[in-house]
Amino acid sequence: MCGIFGMYSSVPLSGTHRSTFVSVAQSQVVRGHHAFGIAWSTDSGSVDSFKRVGSVVEHSRELHRCLGSKMVIGHTRWATHGDATNNLNNHPHPFAVPSGRGYLVHNGIVSNYQEIADSRGLSMISDCDSEVLARHIEDNNGDILSRVRDAVSDVDPYAPLAVAVLVPEGLVLARRGNPLYWSDTRNFAWFASTQTALVGKVYEVPDNTAFLIPSGSGKVSQVPLRRREASMRRWVGSDLFA
Repeated sequence: MCGIFGMYSSVPLSGTHRSTFVSVAQSQVVRGHHAFGIAWSTDSGSVDSFKRVGSVVEHSRELHRCLGSKMVIGHTRWATHGDATNNLNNHPHPFAVPSGRGYLVHNGIVSNYQEIADSRGLSMISDCDSEVLARHIEDNNGDILSRVRDAVSDVDPYAPLAVAVLVPEGLVLARRGNPLYWSDTRNFAWFASTQTALVGKVYEVPDNTAFLIPSGSGKVSQVPLRRREASMRRWVGSDLFA
């Protein structure tokens, strides 16, 4: 079990909204306290990130790094695959796309990650199963929404997951089974794995769907995901157990 959180807005994240962002981030510590990290859009149109061993509460002062951004994704890790004291295993996981560097955060278990890596000839640099999604996106072709869809399609069909991806062209939210919520206030939308600290009216991110929120003005795009198949298997590290 890990936590995903973040925001997107039409105006830069400022001190006025920093307290809301910090509350949303800290609310996810119950879903992971071994490590945390964030990635955010920059004024230059690129994406930057950092990650730390330990809980988001311990390092909350560092959240000010993303002030001025219009898009942020974050992760609180409950370590499953890979030692959390090695930052290579922690999220966000970087990858390269034609538009530049991107980052991925993931809640769930990719039980067949080694099979995916071997079949596509992917070179993993960490012991974290989630990294295979970043490498899959990097290895694929097409726009970012299609790349995320294809990566999810190769994950064990019984596995629930939730994913957030940030690239220069926008933010992708994808959900298949595991919880993911969003809420909106004036100029801002917030998202997280739990509803606890979300402000405004709260909605569930639709299941079995991936959405691209463009970094500039433009229409939100969506694609269906390969649906999760029912199973009696217990998914340790995820939220669904059937």
